[in-house]
Amino acid sequence: MKQMTLKIVAMLLCPLAVMAHPGHGDSDGYSIIHYFKEINHLIFPLAAVVALVAIVKFMVKRKTA
Repeated sequence: MKQMTLKIVAMLLCPLAVMAHPGHGDSDGYSIIHYFKEINHLIFPLAAVVALVAIVKFMVKRKTA
């Protein structure tokens, strides 16, 4: 269980290691609006949330079975 938790935490922290250069996208790269407006900042967090929900459902289902 501890290994699974460590893997999930590592997976969620991976996007923090990616730092983009200033000036990418259509909006100011240093504002909070940039993260809600640019599609590339929405797809990957959404995919991570979907994966996390699937993992949690799988773990709960396996635990109750």
